[in-house]
Amino acid sequence: MLTFSSLIVIKDALNSFHTSYNPQPVFFYSLQNSAEPRRLDPVAILTSLARQLSSLEPGKPLLKPTLNLYKQKETEGFASRSLRIKKSRALII
Repeated sequence: MLTFSSLIVIKDALNSFHTSYNPQPVFFYSLQNSAEPRRLDPVAILTSLARQLSSLEPGKPLLKPTLNLYKQKETEGFASRSLRIKKSRALII
């Protein structure tokens, strides 16, 4: 469940991003809910963060490391469906 205080922090970070030179905030809503077990999966969390960091701003071109990984997966026929922890971690760094 998203708490009011976490919502304020996220809104403040987004506002700061849009009104100044602060970097784009990234976040992941984590729930402890048996109906959504992926919300606690470290792979899903890192993949989400890597996806959010794949461009400098929503709607802007993807960054080169993301494009390179996409091209690599494309040549492999997209054999693996989602990123693993190592690939996500590398993209984030």
